[in-house]
Parts: sequence; structure tokens; C-alpha cells
Amino acid sequence: LGWRASFEPEGHILSEFVFDALIGADGKRNTVPGFPKREMRGKLAIGITANFVNRRTPQEEKVQEISEDFKGRDLDLLVTRA
Repeated sequence: LGWRASFEPEGHILSEFVFDALIGADGKRNTVPGFPKREMRGKLAIGITANFVNRRTPQEEKVQEISEDFKGRDLDLLVTRA
């Protein structure tokens, strides 16, 4: 369960891997086909899309969703913990 990626050159060692997460941070170019895109305009905005394989484990079911409107104070908290 997961995603496989296409790489160049063909037969690249990473083409054998199954990925559990896909993170795109390429802005409005959105170079990952097949994933929906929604644009939100802000003065100082960084857009990150992360898609994870959901195996529906008890641990995953307990995870709270992160709001689309991620406040600066929350970001400061992440930086502090990193």
C-alpha cells in the first residue's frame, strides 16, 4: 500500500521503493498530477500539501486534522520544538 514514483533514468534504484508520504511544495505549478489543488491568497503564505497513506490503524484514527489556516503562533511552536 503506497505510491511508486517514476524516475529518470529508467530503472533508477528509487523506482523500487514504495512511498507512504508525498509532499509537494511547488506552489501553483503543482507538478503532481491527479491531486486536487486549492489556492488561498495570503500576504506571507507558504503552501505545503502532504498526502499520507492511511492504513486506518487505531493510532492513525486518533490523529487530529491540522487546520488549513495554520496560524503563525503554531508555526513558532513547531520551530521551537524542532
